[in-house]
Order: sequence, then C-alpha cells, then structure tokens
Amino acid sequence: MLDYINIKSFKSFIDSTISLNKLTILTGLNNSGKSSIIQAIRMCLLCKDNLSPYILGHGDFSELKSKLSSLHSKIDISLKESNNNSSGVLNIKLEEDTTLCDCNIEPISYDYISADRHGPSVILPTMNNDISNITIGSKGEYFVDYFLKFENVIIPELIRHENSIGNTLKHQVSYWMSEISPGVDLNFEVNKNHDISHLEVNTFRATNTGFGISYSLPIVLSALTMSSMPPLDEFKNSKLKKWHSCPNKLLIIENPEAHLHPKGQTALGKLIALASACGVQVIIETHSDHFVDGVRLAVKQYNALSAQDCSIHYLTREKGMQSVSEVIKISEDGKLSSWPIGFFDQTSINLSKLAKRDKK
Repeated sequence: MLDYINIKSFKSFIDSTISLNKLTILTGLNNSGKSSIIQAIRMCLLCKDNLSPYILGHGDFSELKSKLSSLHSKIDISLKESNNNSSGVLNIKLEEDTTLCDCNIEPISYDYISADRHGPSVILPTMNNDISNITIGSKGEYFVDYFLKFENVIIPELIRHENSIGNTLKHQVSYWMSEISPGVDLNFEVNKNHDISHLEVNTFRATNTGFGISYSLPIVLSALTMSSMPPLDEFKNSKLKKWHSCPNKLLIIENPEAHLHPKGQTALGKLIALASACGVQVIIETHSDHFVDGVRLAVKQYNALSAQDCSIHYLTREKGMQSVSEVIKISEDGKLSSWPIGFFDQTSINLSKLAKRDKK
C-alpha cells in the first residue's frame, strides 16, 4: 500500500507530505491542490511504467514547477510504499530537460478515472489486444469491453449488494446500478470485427438515458472488479490473470458524484468504502458531502471496515501561499474528528440565511 506522497516544487506545493490510507478522500475548495496531488501520483506511476511523467494536456516542467519555490529548484515527487514489513520508494526528479526515476516499489495494478468521463455514446472503443495495462480508461471509455472481460469474476460477500442473488460481476453490477437508476437493465456488447462496443439501457441506446448511468458505470465496474476473486473457470487470458492477481491494487477517481442524485452519490460512497475494505487502495477527489456520508455510513455499519483505514484531507490555499492539508478522521460511529470552516458547511449556512425573517 502507498503510505504517503511527498511533493516538492510542484504547482501549489513547495514541500508537503500527504499521508495516504486504504481509503483517502481529497476535498476542499476549487484550486486548493486536490487535482495536483492526483496528478503527482499519476506522474510517478507513469515513470514506474517507463513512460514520460508529463501527462498530455498538463504542460511540461516550466508550467508545472511551483512559482512559490526557489528559481533553480527541481520538481521532486516521492511515493512511499509498505507491504508485509518491507518498504519501497518511487522517486522522480524533474528539471527542464532531465527526468530521473528511482523505483523499488512492488508491482501495482492501478486505474484512474477522471472527472471528464465519456458521456452517453452509441459507440465506444475496445482495449487494444497488446495493451500493457488492463484499464477501464481514464474517461471510462472501455467500460463495455472491461465488463465483458471480467463478467465472471466472483464478488466477495462483503461488497455484494444486500438485495442480490448471484455472486458474479455480471449479477452484482445491475444491483449496484439500481441504486442510481432503479430497475435498470444493462446489455453490454462488443463487435470484435470492428473494435467497437456499445451499451443498451432497458433496450434503448445509451444516448437516450442521460449522463448519470454512463458516468457512474465505470466507477461501479472498477470498484467491484478490483475487489473481486478469480472466476470459477479461471482466466483464459494471461494478461487479465496477471493484472487481476496482483496483490497491490490502486484505484484513483475524480468526482464520482458527477450527474448523480444524492441517493446515488451516497451509494457510491458506500461501495467505494467496501472496495477499500476488500483490499483495494482508493484515492478519491470529491465535492460531495453525500458521497462522504456514504463512506461514513459504511464505516459505522460494517465491522470489516476500520475507521483507522479512512482519512479525509481537507485542502485549503490562501492567495500567494502553498496548499495546506488538514486531516479529518472518521470514528467507528461514523462521526468526524473535526469540521473545519468551509468543510461541507454550505448547507448549514444556507439554511441559517433562509431561516431569517429579513432578506439579508
């Protein structure tokens, strides 16, 4: 498991260490540093796979180096890992035209789902046969192909939906999606001859069903699949088997609440918390108190999920200053250790104003 990330001279961070838990939630106002933490982790993982750390569309060294740090400082990002009494570090140092990477951490099967997900579409792509890393896609674009590759994996009892009968991904995904769209009937199909896939919802094309289902499906599928046990008939594809059997799994998700009703946001929070309890390390960026409530309810209702395994980082940033993180813990009864000013307090502020007799 990744224990922490240390970030130096990167965007809004001069020198900060962010602790990482089995379930880590990043929240705070816009432009407070949440996405920068996720970007820094992704850059390290790219270097681990012998790829350039610079993510397409995010700029190069000159754009990423913190304007708050000294003129000649390097970008220095380190991930620390601990597993079975051993530890490892993945460190990258970046200069204008130089990248140095030192890595001795164990293999990780990871996936990243961005806030900019693939909306309802008639046609979706499929994964390449020679793809080096099995993925649902940063935009969730491979979710149909992903489902059909893993539909027979066994979902652990802890994360099975309380109303479900079957124990495979094929059964479980429909029950969990019913929390978002009651009675939803999903049909996944791949046309191998043309390398395309598509989803039908209640026999209708996806474009006639709104954004909520298409935005949440990749999250539900990845959380269930990464938590799962092998299928009874084993994997026929060696790459699938290798990816699925890796003991270290990491799932990074931005804004899981997008396009969802509060009930669905809470259900996703519960699902993600249970996936973490099943051994998947999860890092979430969210602006949703309903999602956080789902996590809190999971901690309170399921003994398998320890409060010590969940952390909330509330990030703030004053003008001209670096990002600062305050850690909020969740107790066994689901309560929070602190409630800083600005941390999901807008509902209380609004209700207080509405309760006043005057218009001010």
